[in-house]
Amino acid sequence: MVKSETKSIRRGIRNSYLSSIVSVTLVLFLLGAMGLIMLNAKQLSDNIRETVGLNIFLNESLTDAEVVQFNNQLKAKPYVLGTKLTTRSEAAQQFTKELGEDFVGFIGQNPLPASITVQLKAQYLVDANLKQVRSDIGQMPQVQEVVFQDNLVEAINANVKKVSLVIMVFAGLLLFVSLVLINNTIRLAVYARRHIINTMKLVGATSGFIRRPFLLRGVLHGLYAGLLSVLLLVGLSLVAKKEVGDVIYLNNIEWLLMLFGAIVGAGIVINFICTYFAVNKFLRLKSDEIHY
Repeated sequence: MVKSETKSIRRGIRNSYLSSIVSVTLVLFLLGAMGLIMLNAKQLSDNIRETVGLNIFLNESLTDAEVVQFNNQLKAKPYVLGTKLTTRSEAAQQFTKELGEDFVGFIGQNPLPASITVQLKAQYLVDANLKQVRSDIGQMPQVQEVVFQDNLVEAINANVKKVSLVIMVFAGLLLFVSLVLINNTIRLAVYARRHIINTMKLVGATSGFIRRPFLLRGVLHGLYAGLLSVLLLVGLSLVAKKEVGDVIYLNNIEWLLMLFGAIVGAGIVINFICTYFAVNKFLRLKSDEIHY
């Protein structure tokens, strides 16, 4: 009879731990999925920003060799993602093709300057950085004029801010709900072992001694839950990439590794903190209160 009761208690404890790991895994998976959405949104916004070109018209006195040299100098700038050079002769050919007539032969000379279309890195397309970049390029002696679509960039930045705000609010609510769910789940798991806590108190064990194995187990369960959620997130990413690859822009491995590391770390830290407070609750209870 005693053996069957002991097995039943052990089975109940084991099931409570398994339920805790599964529950925390699912919650971390939801948080990670939200993180993937946020990172993908950032990658998408950066890609959109980087499609906006900054047009630089060069002085007509520059030779083709000087134009090529200046283009190479621009490529070395930290804010430049890429450049597209159009020489004076290429500009004349394009304009002749659009016009349908040889305007150079009619005028007697080529009045079109060489130009460079510069793609800036996304972080430099915000107001403060963009002004500094335009000022830096505009002061170069080879540059005649800098043309940029300010209204388009302002509209893109405004829309990105609105979308980011909505995502952040939703992520904050999800994080709050997730913390509550994880806390309740861990409390139930510790509740299943409340009698063991009480027995250890009765034989004179200190609070630190009682708390230590629960905390270690909580950290271990948090690690398991974090790793399982990462595996689910990797599977989700692969499926999403295969099914809707046209709208999945996230290809930054460093960002993904940081997200996965944060998920595992969050699982460990949250489990540790929730276990600590849950055990403390039962440590404060008297023997006659432990059964309620």
